[in-house]
Amino acid sequence: MNQSSTEPKFPQTLENLQLHYLSKIHVAEMATWIPQLFHVPVTMGYKAGKMVYDMNTNAKSHLHLVHTLETGEVEWVGRYDRVFDIDTAYDLLYAVKECMCGRPAVNSQWLRAMEHYGVISVHRYTVEKVII
Repeated sequence: MNQSSTEPKFPQTLENLQLHYLSKIHVAEMATWIPQLFHVPVTMGYKAGKMVYDMNTNAKSHLHLVHTLETGEVEWVGRYDRVFDIDTAYDLLYAVKECMCGRPAVNSQWLRAMEHYGVISVHRYTVEKVII
């Protein structure tokens, strides 16, 4: 994919991405690190003693990083309380792909990141519509 100067720049290789171990980063740092790496918005909220970081997938399923403050437990949770096993930044991209549930809807920044690293293949085409 050719990237213009206005498009986000990603780490050049898949190997570089696989070296980003999320499990070794403090939860609060992830909220800033993930947007910097993938150029996606992450929003934060608080609910019932838990900090919830929404990855804003805009897909069929959500993906939240849930940090239980009392116990320190950290989980990646999706639709129907599905828990994702995410250790690396590359695992995170595959989790976002799973959140799409086979549908083409997803946040455009996540789409670019998944396409860049070969997690999904995007076929672009133009449709001409003639109205008479």
